[in-house]
Amino acid sequence: MAKTKFVALLLGPAGLGLIVLLQNLLTTAAAIGALGLASSGTRQLSAAIGAEDQPRIAIVRRALLLITGLLAIAACLVFWFARDALAVWVAPDGALGRSLGWLALGVGLTIAAQAQSSLLAAFRRIGDMAWVSIASVVIAAIVGIVAVAWFGEGGIAIFVLMPAAATFIVGHIFVARLPKVPAADVSKGAVVGEMRVLIKFGLALTVAAVGVQLGQLAARTLIQRDLGAEAVGWFQASWLISVTYITFVLQAMGADFYPRLTATILDAAAANRLVNEQTEVAILLAAPVLLGTLGVAPWIMSLLYSSAFSPAVPVLQWQVLGDVLKVASWPLGYLLLAANSSRSYMIGEIGAVITLLAVLALALPLFGLQAAGLAVVGMYLFYLPYVYGVAHVRHGFRWTPINIRLMAGLLAASGATLLVSRVMPITGALLGLALAGNAGGLFLWRLRDMLPGPVATVVARLRRIVGHG
Repeated sequence: MAKTKFVALLLGPAGLGLIVLLQNLLTTAAAIGALGLASSGTRQLSAAIGAEDQPRIAIVRRALLLITGLLAIAACLVFWFARDALAVWVAPDGALGRSLGWLALGVGLTIAAQAQSSLLAAFRRIGDMAWVSIASVVIAAIVGIVAVAWFGEGGIAIFVLMPAAATFIVGHIFVARLPKVPAADVSKGAVVGEMRVLIKFGLALTVAAVGVQLGQLAARTLIQRDLGAEAVGWFQASWLISVTYITFVLQAMGADFYPRLTATILDAAAANRLVNEQTEVAILLAAPVLLGTLGVAPWIMSLLYSSAFSPAVPVLQWQVLGDVLKVASWPLGYLLLAANSSRSYMIGEIGAVITLLAVLALALPLFGLQAAGLAVVGMYLFYLPYVYGVAHVRHGFRWTPINIRLMAGLLAASGATLLVSRVMPITGALLGLALAGNAGGLFLWRLRDMLPGPVATVVARLRRIVGHG
């Protein structure tokens, strides 16, 4: 967020909008080139680790690293040779051709970094994954800010490239510490066979990932054509805030949740119980941030960016309301992946993107930039019932009564905060902060019952402090 703040001040909404388009292009190319190997690799390796099958662990790991290296090189070369055509598509004057050439390296590094993350996740090296995230973000922020400050718009390519480069370099350090795989224990035939399995499972995920990335790129293109480059920057500002705090909650838990769920997926009762537990924790952990952000959105936008980004405030508020539904749907998506329902997962992801674009196209002429936030709400109004229906029909999943009550309560509180803040910003801020405080107290109350040992003791003390306060 600090990095984005500096860019917003140095380049303004239009410069931020250009960075967004380049980032979308890079991530889309990486999603195509990776063939879904990050998720399929985590799934296959977690299953082998859960079964304590050492030969299979060695085979999957070797297959994942080999095919990732080949795909990273191939994707990098394809992007390089297509840079001029892509530059004309992104910017009609073709001025970005040279910058896009450098981004080809970012495509290859992104694919390789995803494989590193897959290995760390499967081995449940959660601490290592945290350090990779922290170190890479700090390095990318420092180098990216210096590049933009020194070269202006000429430093945008470095700014976009650095996250992939830093993640790969730091990730390599931690992956090198994983247990070594004896070459004698891995046959070429077994590795080739495992590569086929990884690709087969990953193809559906690739279609889903590419659909999501292309959908986001298409959404920003629609906004740019109807409202201009500054509107893309406003939308991206709200999107970044929304994605950042949700990622903080969900991705951190998913790093451990997905491997554990994969290891227990054959036991339907245990898997469904794990999904319900994760849903409850996700809602409780996200609720204070969601409600607080809804209330103080105008001040957050000015603090993290500048007053020039005030038109993005309504978009952010609607996106936060959509994030309430996203939090509830997130564990169910992992259930489909762990259960090898990749085709159903793909249909849900693409259907959600189509809903996003349809609502955006219909609402832009009527509501202007606010249509971007409404489209996010519409997307999850489709996605949540879909993934729940598939999980219920195929895996017998049901939400527990407490999760239903938590979701209903959070939706009601979020809707009330949104409505009040739109009419009376100060009152809405006070209401949002008050509800966020209550949600935080509820989180501490439930957390003590869910966590054993010393952690529960610390939570109990926090609860007493909150109670006395």
